[in-house]
Amino acid sequence: MPALQYGHQSNMHCGTILSYAGGAFGLVVLALDIVVLWEILQSPRDMTRKVLWTLLIFFFPVGGLIFYFLFADRETNARGYAPITE
Repeated sequence: MPALQYGHQSNMHCGTILSYAGGAFGLVVLALDIVVLWEILQSPRDMTRKVLWTLLIFFFPVGGLIFYFLFADRETNARGYAPITE
């Protein structure tokens, strides 16, 4: 009986380390999803394309991000940044 408890404790430690790594990865994906959704909603794309990109990223967070960064033609849809002048 004590051998089972010892094995269970060591597995619990590995699970904790992996759960932190998964949580950190999830936070990074969430942050990138929010940035990309903001970029999509602020772009001059037509409403149909905005809705399709938003749905793709909502239902497939990691795959949607990869697909967006590869195929979204971000340069032509970017509004650009105005310099801050005083």
